[in-house]
Amino acid sequence: MNSTSDAKYLGTIILIFSFITLVLVLIGLWKLSLILITSDSDIAKAISGATITGALSVFAVVLSKWMDRKKAIEESLREKKSQIYEDFLKYWISILNKETVENQQDLQEKTVAFMRDKTHQIVVWASDDVLKAYSDFRENTLTQLAGGKKLEAKIIMGELEKLFKVVRRDLGHKNKNLSDGDILTLFINDARKHFADSNTNNHTNHA
Repeated sequence: MNSTSDAKYLGTIILIFSFITLVLVLIGLWKLSLILITSDSDIAKAISGATITGALSVFAVVLSKWMDRKKAIEESLREKKSQIYEDFLKYWISILNKETVENQQDLQEKTVAFMRDKTHQIVVWASDDVLKAYSDFRENTLTQLAGGKKLEAKIIMGELEKLFKVVRRDLGHKNKNLSDGDILTLFINDARKHFADSNTNNHTNHA
């Protein structure tokens, strides 16, 4: 686990510990206030009221700080993930559009190097669902490239579409009403044709 991940988990542990400590202190103050309230002394009752008011104020401030801290961590994590996901999308769109590949060997070398560079970032920053989808995509892609084989566009596009939808969910999107090809067709003109051909082949195989 790297230093960034260690810091993130340490910060979370400190926040949880501080919250638990505050709750215990508030419980103690609440019990003390109950004792004072039941007392016949006006002074005790006044102290009780002030104690409850002060405790609630402290709790409100600490809770607000904790929520702000939590939000800041989430926003920082989202920003980091967004950049990694965007780099991944740009690379594979360029590959499918044949913008950066000169030949099959060039494709294999570029892809292996890119995967090697991005995998550790995915492991550290991506959600569980994105990590699983990426692992499947990586395995399928490298398997196709093994032995100098050509990438089958329809297979890669199908796997990419699945991965991009998982990425969108991780970033808070619902993917409502999105059908196969709706994402990749924004970048690749004949994307829907590949998905239509794939669906036709699947229906034929199951017939």
